Amino acid sequence: MSVVDEEFLEDGHAWEGPIERSWEQIEEDEKGEIRLLQLQDQKTKKRKLEQTVSGVVEKGMIRYMYVIIDFSSSMDMKDFKPNRRQVVMDLLEAFIREYFDQNPISQLGFILAYDKIAERLTELSGNPNEQIRKLRSRMKGTGEISIQNALELAKNTLSHIPVYGTREVLLIMGSLSTCDPGDIFDTMDDLIKSNIRCSVVSLAGEMHVCSELTKRTGGSYGIVLNQPHLKELLLSHVFPIPIDPRSANKAPRKWIRMGFPYQKTHPFQTLCVCHNELRFGGLFCPRCQTKFCELPTDCSVCGITLVSSSHLARSYHHLFSVPYFEEVQVPQQSLACYSCQVVMKPENNVAVKCSTCSKVFCVDCDVFIHTSLHNCPGCLSNVSTSKLLTPKFGTGSNRPSPAGLGGSLPQTSPSSSPTSNRPRTGSPAMLPPSSPSFP
Repeated sequence: MSVVDEEFLEDGHAWEGPIERSWEQIEEDEKGEIRLLQLQDQKTKKRKLEQTVSGVVEKGMIRYMYVIIDFSSSMDMKDFKPNRRQVVMDLLEAFIREYFDQNPISQLGFILAYDKIAERLTELSGNPNEQIRKLRSRMKGTGEISIQNALELAKNTLSHIPVYGTREVLLIMGSLSTCDPGDIFDTMDDLIKSNIRCSVVSLAGEMHVCSELTKRTGGSYGIVLNQPHLKELLLSHVFPIPIDPRSANKAPRKWIRMGFPYQKTHPFQTLCVCHNELRFGGLFCPRCQTKFCELPTDCSVCGITLVSSSHLARSYHHLFSVPYFEEVQVPQQSLACYSCQVVMKPENNVAVKCSTCSKVFCVDCDVFIHTSLHNCPGCLSNVSTSKLLTPKFGTGSNRPSPAGLGGSLPQTSPSSSPTSNRPRTGSPAMLPPSSPSFP
């Protein structure tokens, strides 16, 4: 399936739309090389980016997500090559890496649903390599799926998550039916009380039960068109979505104590608590001196959350996102993208402009800036505008109070704390779980 008219898909079916003549998108440039006319594709990317880019809104920095995978016999169908199960497992590996890259202090877990039961494949953790390893070890499933059993298993774990974390469930469905032991609508009511958002990605078709599940819990429901669309739907759940300020179950803000471990190498091997292996070097908890190998993690001895400064920096990108770039007209004499220097022509390209630095970019760079870089190259190269982008949190009267900004700006621990006089590399800090909510 080639490029599909999205406006038509919202009101009708894909096979009822106009025929896509892909050969008309090919032209020969001045050097005799064949290239594609990507104007329509660029407009499609721009429309999708417009829906995802948001201003300064409240989002959950620490996410706890369970991915429920349909492992019933319906996943053995071969409408996706080689079959649905293999395609989903391959795309989930890319999803895991991208999820932890964009949410470094969040946690992820997997639940398999087959034979009318639910099995927890992995616990909630922040180790992508361990998640992928266990996911590759299971490639077979039989029987029917029970959505209720899978949701109950996820609810029993997520209901004990601290209130500062966002609780999410992503259901990947390949079946058109479910075999449940009780009333699944009672389970939906329990999910609403536990403030758990459920989203569904279906490879088969729409089900009324899944539609009601997403509507009641505030999630999204996506029906897969093809394999690229499946990847797009999965990656749409990588970025944290804004928290609804009107939600009745909105969690209160709460300060979180975190520690920044220091790295040290000994001349002799010592035991790490995460792998139970002897190693020379490692990362040591600033509170109890417990040795770990990877970050982020929770200290198994004192319970403090251990992170690094780069993890917090990548998490804050979602809270203060790059403003939306407005589309501008490409002049007749062509224009070069400020970032990649690609020459844009009015008949082939769509150009966008940053409202802060007035630099012009192509659509590909626009998508890369808002989804991966999280910084405008034009603003960073301009000294005057880069100073405006850096928040100034002074001391005394210049520092905004937690009450004025919803208690969401980072502050160090009080001086009365016994850990406040420790070195910076090993001192715990008080970090907020979500962004400020501006009027």
